[in-house]
Amino acid sequence: MRHRVQWVIIYQMPENFNRSIDSFEGLVDLFYPHIVKSFMRDIFTPIFLSVLAALFLIDAIAVNPFIFTPLAVVVFVFYLILFYFKKYRLAYAVVVLSMVLLLSGSFLKQKDAFERDREIALPLDIYITIRGTLLAYPEIGNDSSQLLLLTQSFHWPGQKINRSLNVRINCRGDCRNFNRGDRVEAAVRIQPQHLNKNFYPNPYEKYLLYKKLNLTGYTKSTQLLRVTARANIFWRLIGAWRERIREKIEAHYLKNGRLQPPGVFLEATILGDRGRLENSTQEELIAGGVFHLLAISGANIGMLALFSLLLCRWLHVPLKPRYFITSLLLLLFLVISGFDISAQRAVLMGLLLFVARAYFMDVQLSNVISFCGLLLLVLNPAQVLDPGYILTFALTATLLIGRRIFLPLLKRLPRYAAELLTANFSASLLALPLSLYFFQRYSFSGFFSGLLLVPLAGAVTICGAGLLFLAPLPLGVAQLALLPARILLVVFFTISRWFFDHLALSIFRPSPPLLLLASIGLLFYAISLEKIKIKFKFLPGFFMLGLFVVISLPPQPYRPGQLEVYFLDVGHGDAELAVFPGGDALLIDAGGASFSDFQTGRRCVLPFIIQKKIRVRWTAVSHYHPDHVKGIAEIIGILQPEELWISSEAVDDEFFRQLLAAKPKKTILRKIQRGFVKDISGCSISCLSPPRFIQAEQAENNHSMVLRVSDGRASFLFGGDIEKSVEAELADTFGSGLASTVLKVPHHGSRTSSSARFLDSVQPRLAIISVPAYSSYGFPNAEVINRLKQRNIRWLSTARSGGIRIASLPDGLGIEVSK
Repeated sequence: MRHRVQWVIIYQMPENFNRSIDSFEGLVDLFYPHIVKSFMRDIFTPIFLSVLAALFLIDAIAVNPFIFTPLAVVVFVFYLILFYFKKYRLAYAVVVLSMVLLLSGSFLKQKDAFERDREIALPLDIYITIRGTLLAYPEIGNDSSQLLLLTQSFHWPGQKINRSLNVRINCRGDCRNFNRGDRVEAAVRIQPQHLNKNFYPNPYEKYLLYKKLNLTGYTKSTQLLRVTARANIFWRLIGAWRERIREKIEAHYLKNGRLQPPGVFLEATILGDRGRLENSTQEELIAGGVFHLLAISGANIGMLALFSLLLCRWLHVPLKPRYFITSLLLLLFLVISGFDISAQRAVLMGLLLFVARAYFMDVQLSNVISFCGLLLLVLNPAQVLDPGYILTFALTATLLIGRRIFLPLLKRLPRYAAELLTANFSASLLALPLSLYFFQRYSFSGFFSGLLLVPLAGAVTICGAGLLFLAPLPLGVAQLALLPARILLVVFFTISRWFFDHLALSIFRPSPPLLLLASIGLLFYAISLEKIKIKFKFLPGFFMLGLFVVISLPPQPYRPGQLEVYFLDVGHGDAELAVFPGGDALLIDAGGASFSDFQTGRRCVLPFIIQKKIRVRWTAVSHYHPDHVKGIAEIIGILQPEELWISSEAVDDEFFRQLLAAKPKKTILRKIQRGFVKDISGCSISCLSPPRFIQAEQAENNHSMVLRVSDGRASFLFGGDIEKSVEAELADTFGSGLASTVLKVPHHGSRTSSSARFLDSVQPRLAIISVPAYSSYGFPNAEVINRLKQRNIRWLSTARSGGIRIASLPDGLGIEVSK
């Protein structure tokens, strides 16, 4: 029996208080004996899991953030009482509750402060001067650089605001001469953070929060940036060291001004910089299931640490110095990487583990992982919204649990082979629901390719660690690291490309419910419990397999009973989707950011298509300006449509070339012009312009394809960016034949379009303007709005309404908006 100490009560406590506590502890001992016996060895895991569950719940509901702190104080007082009376298990439960309350309150306060900071009133139509300090080394792209600035003040004619905000600046040009810690002055045009709403939660809003990005902006040239005070000697030395590494990589892999994929791989895994990654390479690695290797991940850090420990062991270095040397190597790697966030997580876990091992502590790996996760949440509670954060800890836990399941089944294999298969199978298994939840896609080929490519990526990381020390030396000496890395990378990309070409088993599915993910995790954990006999493990295994099948099978496609047209909210750009009765769909343009690396097609259009379960069979590009075609180039390889429709060529236009390069081989390129007609499920699509296929050097607004979609009850006219001259030609040619129920207003409501004669010919009942909340071009123009009002034409804009759905119904139009 458990010995109980008699209480010496200084002040009167109710008897039923003691009795209720004793009863509750008895229930805990009865139903959860293994938890009671082991929780002191793993005290942080229950806290970590409870905090994660609470933060996910709190994020979904509206709660006053300021009630949590007093609640946490009350709970802490209750803890002191329990601890005084030696009710340690209940005291521990109260500690868990206290941590949940504290971090929940901190998370909500961070959200509240972030929302307030975003409301700062700054001019959006002029360049303003921003002064501040660089928080990171610039990310170097092919044509531009990304800078992260902690501001001190904002200046524009007659105004000044002193405010500390995080601003990400896209700068045309190469900013590698700037260092972390530099104080700079920049002429920047602030971009409104347009949070697109398209009938599904926008992950970009969460991205801004956990990245702490209050504002974004762009500047046309590095000439508009000026260093007012250099960083301290430490950051300048590290910056020079990074550039020597970059120079050595570029000496091998820079061709025609573009860094080749192996060079991008080295920059990503050593410097934490993926700015020069091309879309085609990114898609190849994602489809092959190994895109996560193109970053500083736990696997990279783990391989580097393992190599260092084995090398020290081979050199007969004592245990504690062995861990000390490896810790220094990991810290150096972290500093050179520019404190990449994924490197921070992996290095922190490694250092905590080394400290525990070095002092012969009884280490519970899950305890170390959970403590690391809690510490990072204390620093930034919004990290719980970061897919990278969740994947890091979820997959690390999966590897630990998977060892208990799969290693006994593979005990006849050599230890290394068994560990590799166990890690790969465990990670691939649980990556399926997690990848679908966060990214709506998963590649089954990752299981096979990972067996070959994970060790190769680890070996490349080890070579890269050698480059850390050899980079300051002449190029010939640096070859000692670059030559083996070059051979390994040739093999890596050869295998990756083969998987992409022959075994790209990718699926795209709507995000499974969070409850389903939790169920899979619990079932996986239940299978690993040693106390459960093998014959009883088949039941949770069967249920888990059933859940995998449910989320992997193709969902029933969306099959409306009528013609539906969606005008998607993509900021400045066009993206329209016509869904015909039966479910076949035509995608017309997909937006695209002109002055940003934001992938509108991947981040706005594709998630909508997947979540809505729409089957896109045809895509059409009105013309090759980036706000129309860039998004199509990003996602056409994923959608794999049967046909791509174009009505012009622009042989010297880079976006036209990008589109052709991205087009899948099996997608037919169909050149259309006036007279083209296609019938689909009782509806018709006709091309009204251009009169003939256009062959040009550069894209122009008047090259836009004009399409008319009709089901006999309602008709929709899509005019791209045509201007008044083409509008006049259409009015002359078709007259009243242009009449359409809904008009997609040409050129975002520019004064160069939507002429009076054109509107009189179309006679729309409703006009849709695709435009951001703030347009630097002044769209929609007041003259256009006046012409619509004069004709009693109702109009909606994506700026005000978000995504717009219009259904053709027997009694009129069914209209739904997402804002």
